[in-house]
Amino acid sequence: MKDSVAFVSPAPIGARIGVICLFLPILGVGSIALLDSPPALNSLVLIVVCLVFAGTLLIGAAWRTKAYLTITGEEVVIGFAPLWRTRLSLNEIADVSVRTIDPYAQYRGWGIKGSSKAAAGRLYSAGGTHSTVIRTTSQTTYLVAFGTLETAQTAETELHRAKHRMHSALGRGSM
Repeated sequence: MKDSVAFVSPAPIGARIGVICLFLPILGVGSIALLDSPPALNSLVLIVVCLVFAGTLLIGAAWRTKAYLTITGEEVVIGFAPLWRTRLSLNEIADVSVRTIDPYAQYRGWGIKGSSKAAAGRLYSAGGTHSTVIRTTSQTTYLVAFGTLETAQTAETELHRAKHRMHSALGRGSM
């Protein structure tokens, strides 16, 4: 038995570059706006070092952007890297399904959208229209969007298997 199974949906390259192209000029203009007069050399060096550091963090974060679903022996971790993750015990999962979604029409874009308590649920998406839907026993709903239907279906199958293995180990049957 594997320790964990991970399903990842990385952001498209265009979205990553778009985020970088949007925020790097903002960093530069913001730094210039902070300067009232020509800065001293040591201040200018400090500003350049801070801009390089902030730019490196921004590029690194943009490049790591992805939606993911990881199944371990007793829990499921879903999230949107590098920002947010939610942990669910396999015992909390009431139902798993696959749904085709339009993230722009239904959730106003990609990222972390919606509320887990709303009927549509909380979406974790870095682009993609095929989602694995997890509904919990407390009636909360989470969706992780993937670029291919096959990935969403495989994640659904693995969640069912993990739930079955856990219940079999505890002698309680399956999902």
